[in-house]
This record gives sequence, structure tokens and C-alpha cells, in this order.
Amino acid sequence: MQYSFAARTKIMLSSPLHLMRSLSERNSFISLAEELPAEELFPLSSLEAAAAAVISKSPTALQYGEPQGYLPLRKWLAGDWRTFKQIDVQENQILLTTGSQQAMDLLARVYIETGDTVLVEHPTSPGFLQILKMQGAIIVPVEGDAEG
Repeated sequence: MQYSFAARTKIMLSSPLHLMRSLSERNSFISLAEELPAEELFPLSSLEAAAAAVISKSPTALQYGEPQGYLPLRKWLAGDWRTFKQIDVQENQILLTTGSQQAMDLLARVYIETGDTVLVEHPTSPGFLQILKMQGAIIVPVEGDAEG
């Protein structure tokens, strides 16, 4: 069977992060391009105990959550920002993401049109460059200096 994919999937399939991860498995290569924590420092027994405690109290912890993120955390953030940062925001105005890559992808989808020119610091995140390419942006690298 022959599958037909959108042209933009060619960019998705050529992830620079995949190459860096495969190279980083070699002892002679250390990638500084992404922030992967040292696995030997993961507190596995503590995480296992915490997960068991949460699941034993409420099996609904395994269900899908709210699309905007965990409501008690959004309420806490809104209160914290009002109190300590004087930012007047409601919990329904906060969107929690699974990480910076998802946040950058969502922002690019909202703000960048095909053909828009986007200035990026050189070098910049390979993952973000891929997001910009997927949106059809014209990417212009800008060299930094001591002033930024």
C-alpha cells in the first residue's frame, strides 16, 4: 500500500534531534543542543512511591486531564502571579504545556503565517528551527555579540 503524506512531513521525518541523540549514545560525543537530564540522577524509588500513593488514592489520576492543564495548578499560578508579580490573570487564561517544544509549536501556529520572516539567534534550537520550517517561515539567523 502506498501512503500519501503532506509535503511538510518531510521536515518532520528529518529531525536533527534524532541524529544528535543517536550520536550522543557514543562515548566520544556530547551534545549540548538539548537538555537531557542525567538518567542516573533520576529519583526512581521516590517517583515510584509518589505514583503509587496518587494512584491508590484516586485511579482517576490515570484519566486524561483538562486540555488547558491541571486546574488546581492554573488557579495557584494565577494567584501567585497576582500576588507576587502584579499580573492580573485568570486561570482560564493560562495554558500549561508538556514542555518548551510544545509551547513553541503552539505559539508558532498562532503567530506565524507561511512566508513570514522570523529572526532567530544563531545558533538556535534545532527543534525550534524545525517548527518554523513546518510553518513555512523564512528563517533569518542573526549573530549575537557580548550585548546579546
